[in-house]
Amino acid sequence: MEDLELIRKIKKGDQKAFDVLFYKYHKQLCHFAYYYLSDKELVEEIVSDVFLKVWIKKDVIEIKGNLKSYLYSITKNLAIDHLAKNKIGFSELTPQNSQEHHTKNNPEKVLLFKELNSRINGLIGDLPSQCRMVFILNRKDGLKYREIAELMNISVKTVENHMGKALKVLKNSLTYILFLGSLFL
Repeated sequence: MEDLELIRKIKKGDQKAFDVLFYKYHKQLCHFAYYYLSDKELVEEIVSDVFLKVWIKKDVIEIKGNLKSYLYSITKNLAIDHLAKNKIGFSELTPQNSQEHHTKNNPEKVLLFKELNSRINGLIGDLPSQCRMVFILNRKDGLKYREIAELMNISVKTVENHMGKALKVLKNSLTYILFLGSLFL
């Protein structure tokens, strides 16, 4: 079901449409909120509040852009509000717990994979905050440049510049890391 159709039905009080909206965006919003909060229970609470706000305000909700950006904006605002109330700073990315299938039975490959993953997350974490957020929203959350621009209140050109910078830093650093690694193999 298309987002505009979902909102139209939700505005009429359709619980099933709301459930579809929830299942469609819940996981994405949790990943996004985790970059701010780094606390799974708190993330669940914030994202639940996002959907609660949508349901409570269903009669007056007016979405001028796209629904996904709207939900991300609410999530961002609630996360920042929580950080401000509790005087907590923005959290850095943490290494992912995922592993490639082919590394599972080889301890050396698992270790190398974890090390590379840790370095990549470190590089991403070292990016300037706006550049890092643009990169995460695009590469990890799948938002388009236009959606990121709307969400962050910046121009599409600024989003392009941030992505270019992030990719250049990652490419140069990873090329160097892989070169050094090849010297020891």
